[in-house]
Amino acid sequence: MAKRKGINSRKKTLQRKKKVVSKVRRVLPLIGIGVAILAALAGAWFCGKIGYGKLVASIDGSSLFSIKKITVTGNERITAASIIEQSNIAGIRKLYQLKPDSIVAVLSADPWIGRVRCLKRWWGEVVIEVKERKPVALVHSGVMRLADEQGVLLPVEPGKSYDLPLLTSVPVVKDRGGRLRCDSALFEQACRFITTVRREDDELMNGISQIDMGVADAACCRFAAYDAVVTIGCATGTRQLQNLRRLLEVLGNRSGEPAVIDMRYQNLAFVENRDSRNGGSTGVN
Repeated sequence: MAKRKGINSRKKTLQRKKKVVSKVRRVLPLIGIGVAILAALAGAWFCGKIGYGKLVASIDGSSLFSIKKITVTGNERITAASIIEQSNIAGIRKLYQLKPDSIVAVLSADPWIGRVRCLKRWWGEVVIEVKERKPVALVHSGVMRLADEQGVLLPVEPGKSYDLPLLTSVPVVKDRGGRLRCDSALFEQACRFITTVRREDDELMNGISQIDMGVADAACCRFAAYDAVVTIGCATGTRQLQNLRRLLEVLGNRSGEPAVIDMRYQNLAFVENRDSRNGGSTGVN
C-alpha cells in the first residue's frame, strides 16, 4: 500500500513547482534575447559573406516578406477594388516596401473616406480599414451638395435621388485642408433639429421638403404635403412636435394660400393664412 503524503509534504511539492515555473519564466526572456542576438550575428556574418546587395536581391526574388493578401474593411459605397486601385498597392510586392502613411494620405483625398488606417501583418497580409462618410442632409449654397454628420460637403451623383432633408441658408467655408464644409455651429443646430424630429415623429420629418436655417436659433420648414411653412425652434421637444402635428392636420383640410405658422414659443402658435384679410393667431396648449 502506497504511503500517504502529509499536508506539509504536499505544500513543499507545490512550492518546488512554483519555484521551477518562476525560474522558467525568468529564463525564457533571456533565451529569446540570446536567440535574437545569435540570429543578428548570423545575419551579419551572412551579409558579409555574400554581400548586402546579393542578400537584398535574394530576398526580393524569394517569397519572403511578400504581400500575399490585401483586405479592405468598412467600405460600403466604395468597392474594395477601387480602394486598392487608388492606393497603388498592386505595384508593391514586399511588406517592407509598403509605407502605411503614404496609403493613408492617398486614400484620405477621397471625399467619401472619412478615416483610414493601413496595417501590415507579418504573415503577408495588408489590411486597409476605412470609415466612409454618410450623408445626413442635402445643402444648397448655390450648388447642390451632400453633407455628412461633420458638415463636410460631398458631391451629388448625377441622376440619383436622395431621401434627405434639404438645408438652405447654411454658410459654407473651407477648412485647413481646403475641403468645403458647413458652418459648424449652424450645422450642429440643424442636425440636432433633424435628429429630434426624426426620433419623435419620422413621418413628420419625411414631410419636410426644405429647412431654411436663416432664422436665428430656429428652423423654417416647408411642408409640401400640408402646404404650410413652419418656423420652430431648433431645440424643440416632444410636446411641441405633437402640437405641430395636430395643427397641420387641422390646417390641411383648408383651401387657399399656404399657411404660415410661427411655433418659436413653447405653447403658442401664430398662424397666418394669406388669403384672409387680417390673418390671425391660434393658441395651442
